[in-house]
Amino acid sequence: MSTRPVRVGVAVAAALGLPLAAQQVVRKEGRTEAPVAAAAPVTGRVEGLVVDSLSQPIAAADVWVVDSEGTTVARTKADGGGVFVLGRVPMPEFRYWQVHASAPGRLEATDYVAPRQGVGAARLQLFDAARLAGRVVDEGGKGIAGAEVVVAYNRSRVVRSRCVATTDAEGGFVVDAAPLGLLDVSATAPGCECGETTVHVTGAAEGEAPVTVRLEPGEGLPLAVEVAGLSAEEAVDVRVRLLPYRDGGARELPPRLVAGRLDADGKWRAQGLPKAQYRVSVTARDLSFEPREVVLYQQHRGARMLGPAPEATSDPVARFRAFRVENVTLRGKVVDDAGQGLAGETVVARAANGGREATARTADDGTFTLVSPLAPGVECVFYLRESTWITAQEPQMDQGYLDRRDLLWHRAKVDPAHELVLRCKRPAVVRGRLVDGEGQPVRWTQVTLEESSATRHPTWMYWTRTLTAADGTFSFRVTALEDAARVAVEGPQGAGVSAELQLRWGDVYAVGDIVLTAPATIAGVVRGPRQDPVPGARVWLRDWDFGTNQQKSGSVVETVTDRQGRYRFVGVPPGGAWLQVTLDEAFPMDRAAEPFEVKSGDALEFDLVLK
Repeated sequence: MSTRPVRVGVAVAAALGLPLAAQQVVRKEGRTEAPVAAAAPVTGRVEGLVVDSLSQPIAAADVWVVDSEGTTVARTKADGGGVFVLGRVPMPEFRYWQVHASAPGRLEATDYVAPRQGVGAARLQLFDAARLAGRVVDEGGKGIAGAEVVVAYNRSRVVRSRCVATTDAEGGFVVDAAPLGLLDVSATAPGCECGETTVHVTGAAEGEAPVTVRLEPGEGLPLAVEVAGLSAEEAVDVRVRLLPYRDGGARELPPRLVAGRLDADGKWRAQGLPKAQYRVSVTARDLSFEPREVVLYQQHRGARMLGPAPEATSDPVARFRAFRVENVTLRGKVVDDAGQGLAGETVVARAANGGREATARTADDGTFTLVSPLAPGVECVFYLRESTWITAQEPQMDQGYLDRRDLLWHRAKVDPAHELVLRCKRPAVVRGRLVDGEGQPVRWTQVTLEESSATRHPTWMYWTRTLTAADGTFSFRVTALEDAARVAVEGPQGAGVSAELQLRWGDVYAVGDIVLTAPATIAGVVRGPRQDPVPGARVWLRDWDFGTNQQKSGSVVETVTDRQGRYRFVGVPPGGAWLQVTLDEAFPMDRAAEPFEVKSGDALEFDLVLK
């Protein structure tokens, strides 16, 4: 099972799945041939489906696409079946469309969609929301005006919501669309420590009971940021960001506590921080910083920050040094495995964690020149875009453990005195087609290439993914692997898996038609000890191996119950499964349903009890 919420692209005509069967064919075709490059489209199409928490279509939902600057570039409404089509959408600057959807009484949802042949598909799930009101008060119960409030669902893996409000003259605030479930409410005001409380939002017809956040006077944990190497003009443009972690997960705090800008002296100080671990970073245009991140108040993952504040370090200051991004010219050469230069290749350089990039085109002899997006001495990654070749990096002894996916990139420090040599090979190519039980192509659906390891649990793990085209076809271009690989599909349309492959450089493998099994569903109601439905409960679907009588992997698929306490999983793959339910635990331990077998096309029901 996937460890992520289901967010795969959908076949619009069969978005909720069809009766299907399963078969796989595998053959090796030999060496690949260079395709003819096609002109990049100026506009494309975004299509998909909007569903509720039970995966039922939402009619007339608003759907829109925004660009990298946050400007809406296309907008429409879903039809009566929740289907939407947006035509003539400008192609994304950074290779992904940002698609949003909303509907009355529900949370807004966002999906990031990569176009395939000018078309992208999105499945947007809108969970129930409710109106929440409250007050921020001082020690004596008097309302505090101008306090900043954040209402967040920090526990859920599938619902991401962060609502910010400012209190009025009486200390009151209102959040119009808060998610259902146990929410964290935090508030801050000058001269006070951050106050926090939790509230179970149920979406009750009579409305939610008002919540009260009490603030105590004080300064909280000390935390400061200092950046060297800046002029006064540069310093005030540097942004500071704190990421709080507590109880094994990230937390949301009021923006004024965790974000700001340096002063002219290159300093910033947080006021009123609560007990937590903080990961500190700084960013600015045309500047890079070392180190990339500083962790203060280090705590063991999952440790609960209760009792007295953690002991302050001898120096609770995050220190950075700034480096100006100069016009550093890098020179290099792209060669094949025989050392011959490769002409007309697009070389991309960027930071390993994303951000700005620089590109260059190789000359007839394979040489290239580009202006680095990073400062000298900073690690950069290089790779080829839309190429029939792939960089073949050899692991370095000083890199320690290297994820196999890192081998798709060439890593090097920015050094204008050193000429890069990007050695490339013909990739292993895997091709196939996704079809339903009637032999019809399943388009715009996510397909995963998995790789195995006999010494790892689980044996099979994600390697890379792609979307099927309009005719259901897909292809992968990857490095050779010593261990076996396979193609796998799992989603609302059903599930399927190919036979195992042994990927070697330059070979093309055809897996034929992967026919999806009929999708199974698991549904029910979560009830409390008094048999009353529990809105906003988190239900976990996990896998099980009856052969070994243990869990196959650490995977979790989560959903959240609606106002009536109902939940539903769609596209459950065949095999063993079990269920857990919780309101607030980061890692629930109890079983809400003992392991059971899921078969193709099953419609299983389990009413669960929240202890």
